[in-house]
Amino acid sequence: GVKSEAKPAKAVNISQQARLQRGDVAKGLAESDVVIEKTYRIPMVHQGYLEPHAVLAQWDTTGQLTLWASTQGSFNTRSEVADVLELPENRIKVIPMECGGGFGGKIRALCEPITAVLARVTGRPVRYVMTRREELEAGMPAPQVIIRLKTGVKRDGTLVALDGEVVIESGAFSGAVLAVSGVFLASLYKWPAFDVRGFEVLTHKPSIAAYRAPVAPHTIFAIDSQMEQIARTIGEDPVAFRLRHLEREGDPMANGQPWLNNGGAEVLARIAEHPIWKSRNDWKASARDGRLRGTGLALGGWLGGLQPTSATVRLNPDGSLNVLTGQVDIAGTNIALAQIAASAYGVDIEHVKITTGDTDVAPLTGLSAGSKTVYTVGTAVLQAAEDARRQTLEIAAKELEAEGQPLHVEGPAGAGCGQSGVHPAGAGVRRAAGAHRGGPGHRRGHAARFRRRAGRREGHQSPRRRGPDAGRGRAEPRHGAD
Repeated sequence: GVKSEAKPAKAVNISQQARLQRGDVAKGLAESDVVIEKTYRIPMVHQGYLEPHAVLAQWDTTGQLTLWASTQGSFNTRSEVADVLELPENRIKVIPMECGGGFGGKIRALCEPITAVLARVTGRPVRYVMTRREELEAGMPAPQVIIRLKTGVKRDGTLVALDGEVVIESGAFSGAVLAVSGVFLASLYKWPAFDVRGFEVLTHKPSIAAYRAPVAPHTIFAIDSQMEQIARTIGEDPVAFRLRHLEREGDPMANGQPWLNNGGAEVLARIAEHPIWKSRNDWKASARDGRLRGTGLALGGWLGGLQPTSATVRLNPDGSLNVLTGQVDIAGTNIALAQIAASAYGVDIEHVKITTGDTDVAPLTGLSAGSKTVYTVGTAVLQAAEDARRQTLEIAAKELEAEGQPLHVEGPAGAGCGQSGVHPAGAGVRRAAGAHRGGPGHRRGHAARFRRRAGRREGHQSPRRRGPDAGRGRAEPRHGAD
């Protein structure tokens, strides 16, 4: 069976250990026809967002702290600042500003606590904006990861055993997600036997955060590169080899949980049919003047995160909608939420306004991170908008003396709202409901429980050219599928 364990480390700078096992790896490697051993080093890297960490802190005479912050999660920032300052969370208000990029580097509170302390000591508002040098020296970059893999396969390409070791450099404080690295190494492809050990190592470097998913890009790069090497060694088509061994829906992951459909097979199938892949041999043969040509393939993915979240939809007397969330708008999140609310309620998108509230007024919302924002918050907005639509039709039925009759709001700003049947009132139905003494007013949608994660896989292929001795290449136009 699958074993997962975490033991206290003996070395003073190893802060976490984890292990995932299945089957007899030593026996599998001994019985393999081809054994490949590789070490992959992925250096520490800053996320590269344009806007640095920035915060403005102000205390009022009642002891209330207000923070204007560039953050990927205002409620998470409030909780972490409250822990550091030993304050109740209702004494702290976080106002999220438009975030100039985050990519996982602005999930946690960094300069907010010290700025709050300085503001309290001086009795004046304090603003702290990190310089680019400070970002590189004291930000929260993605970790350096060293991955050692030893894989055994049969000559016909049958996977036999995987032995892996992951060392994550966490900086000055613990924060690595060891479980993710082990699960991805041993779960993307069907290894009958595996033994993956993970270690978090503390150093004098800056503490780490995520970068487009915590540790997932590192581990997927390693195992996908290993699969590429195996395919080349045994002479099998890299796409066909990956497809042959890819974990599918219902297969057990390394932690024992079943895989949900993540689109991996569909992505590889699309790549296999693309002209770039089909013509890769012709491209390689077309090399001239001592320059080499080849076609690269990379497969990536992420399980997708989950967090409880909420949203509120308010119907105004003129029939327009206000949607209130605590979600920080990154990469057009609010546009997606407006589209969901407009479609669910039955209005054009210009009649929907999305507001990102502060932690005093907005409903509890999770991080804008984990590839889950629209999936989770969008579900809450959908539920709230559908509830508001239902109440609108109930109130309109009373106002229009049409109780018991199926209603449908129709018009330039009302198509699709309701059940079968048509009432010509259009926007007037919404106005009647919005002006009705009994509501519908505010409706809140909650998305606290999900049956499945919004997992995804993506693949990229690109023809490349390089000189035989330069060690550097130039990428040609790229094709991606997800």
